[in-house]
Amino acid sequence: MNKHALLIIVVIAVLLALTGAVSGARPQIGPFTTEGDTTVLQFEPLTDSLFPSQFKFHLMAQGGADGFFDGAFTFEEWGIVDFGSGYGANHGLMTITTDDGEADFRFDGQTNSVDVWGTFAVLDGSSGFKGLRGEGWFRGNADYVFTVYYEPCGGHSGTACPAGQCFAHGGDLTMKKQEVRWQLTNYGDERITIDSVTFFWPVDNGPLTGVTLGKKIYEGALNPSWATLDTGWAGADKSRQINQGQTKELQFEFTNVVSTDPSGYTILVQFAEGCAATAVAFTNP
Repeated sequence: MNKHALLIIVVIAVLLALTGAVSGARPQIGPFTTEGDTTVLQFEPLTDSLFPSQFKFHLMAQGGADGFFDGAFTFEEWGIVDFGSGYGANHGLMTITTDDGEADFRFDGQTNSVDVWGTFAVLDGSSGFKGLRGEGWFRGNADYVFTVYYEPCGGHSGTACPAGQCFAHGGDLTMKKQEVRWQLTNYGDERITIDSVTFFWPVDNGPLTGVTLGKKIYEGALNPSWATLDTGWAGADKSRQINQGQTKELQFEFTNVVSTDPSGYTILVQFAEGCAATAVAFTNP
């Protein structure tokens, strides 16, 4: 075989290898928009006062998606809202279905009486979206009919996240003996710091006696059935911090054996960097 023929074979082999690498690469998510309608909405007061202002809510919606995704979406979210201040926070799950496959998302957001905003992460995908990864931010309007714009950013996108963008997510609650435990994850690029914790719990748990995040961050005796912690922290600020990509367990300690019903607990954690995480459940969603 002469050198010229050998060179042609090598070039063909390299091109085939590159083609295979490209075809096997994970799809890179792009910007998209969802527009839809609320189909289910539940509210429950979080206190027994005559005119409560704090409520937990459960919401379901559906509609259309366009941009990177061209199809339909469904989503379900849970959250807490204070009608006195107009502030709220939520977390939820969304599925977008197109002719090319399905993609599942988790989102964590905040709201006022006009707008919603927050962050999202891709959880899974099928068919043409299998292996899809990414995270980003979203913003839209808060109403029964709504439009939300999603912009990927960070490591799985060519777009940098906005300066100071805060990514936080709360997992499922676990209850054991005299403790309620909740995992908090920072999936952003910057360290985040707990600024306040609002916590509602069943009366039968008795007083809240301490809160830890690896180390004790609050110690005292707070009577049922709810409290907001934003001062009187134990330890330095760093004891309330979660590093980039880190998950820490927030533990609430009580005098009595705790209820194992998740619907008895509602948690709102606000971070100094501007994001929030929520834990909300309903008995009959």
